[in-house]
Amino acid sequence: PTVFGVLRSRFITGILVALPLVVTIFFARFMFNLLDRWSYPLSAYLFGRPVYGIGAGLAILLIFVLGVLAHNVLGRRLLLLGDKLLGKVPVLRAVYTGTREVTRAFSGDRTKNFRRVVLVPFPIDGAYVMGFQTGEMEIETPEGRRKMVSVFFPTTPNPTTGFYLVYPAEKVIAS
Repeated sequence: PTVFGVLRSRFITGILVALPLVVTIFFARFMFNLLDRWSYPLSAYLFGRPVYGIGAGLAILLIFVLGVLAHNVLGRRLLLLGDKLLGKVPVLRAVYTGTREVTRAFSGDRTKNFRRVVLVPFPIDGAYVMGFQTGEMEIETPEGRRKMVSVFFPTTPNPTTGFYLVYPAEKVIAS
């Protein structure tokens, strides 16, 4: 290896280490500034000037309040009402219900999530891929109730991303 080759190798390694950090910092700063811009009118009204950081604090407080609501009977009814209302808005319905189903797959009883490795047909019948069972559910079909299994398939090189699919229980093979 030449001096230039070693320098180039170290530079490329530095880029590969820095890129996830830069993207994460950029995203965090974007969200922080977005929340602050949304809260500027409120902080200007309350304090006479915009207060830096109050948007992030309000977002954390709002998320906490939603968590408290979701843990009591009255709050669950209010959230169910909001759920039904958002489910009727034509454009937002697809985004909301899709996001809700993905979050439900990764929440619930965390002791069972990703505990069972399964084989399922993907991308066609006859070919199988390994995935993690994330939950079970029953759905109503014209033939009656049917047991379904949700499966997460991590992708490479980032295993925190992947595909989330729901299969009939009879097509899922425990491994």
